[in-house]
Formats: sequence, structure tokens, C-alpha cells
Amino acid sequence: MAKKSAAKGSLGRGRKLCRHCGEVVAARAVVCPHCNKVTAKKISKSPRTRGHVPAAKVTAELTEVAEFVKAHGGFEQAAKILEDVHKLTTKVGSIDDVKTIVTEVKDVVEAFK
Repeated sequence: MAKKSAAKGSLGRGRKLCRHCGEVVAARAVVCPHCNKVTAKKISKSPRTRGHVPAAKVTAELTEVAEFVKAHGGFEQAAKILEDVHKLTTKVGSIDDVKTIVTEVKDVVEAFK
């Protein structure tokens, strides 16, 4: 039976060393058949690593979207505005570039008043 002295690369595909006893086991093994200890690494319970978003954040974002839709005359109008912004950012660059251009245009308009 192979021990820890075996080079990691020589274990062969689909095999790993048990962290506890050093025996070669199947890569998918959760429990070592030789020492009966858990070989799998602990899974993080952090919501960030599992892809979960805190409910408060989701609620806040949905509220913001609902307020945007309401302020712009309903879903269809809000969707049209977002589509226009998307087209503009595709042509110009980032939304920050769009904001810069809008500011510059406002400054030019004010200069001619």
C-alpha cells in the first residue's frame, strides 16, 4: 500500500492520499476505507462562497427596481430606458463614460445660454 512518500503526481488519475493515514484512496472518497476518517475538505458555510445572497440585500435591490419602474411610468417604459442605456454604453463604453459625456453636454448647453 502506498504511503505519503509517494509523489503526488504518481498517484494516478482519480486517486489521492488520505490526509490522516497517507494511504492512496479514490479521489471521490469522503471517508478513507483504511482509517475510517473523513478525507474530504470541509465545505465553507460562507454565503459568499456558496452563491447565496442575504435576504435583506435582495429585498433592498428589489425595492430599488420597483421604485425605478414606478418612477419611469411602468415596466415597459423602464425596460425601454434600460435598453437605450445598454445600447448607449455599448457604443460609448462604460456608464461612467456616459455620465462624463452628459456632464460635458450640460456644461456646453449652459455656456451658450
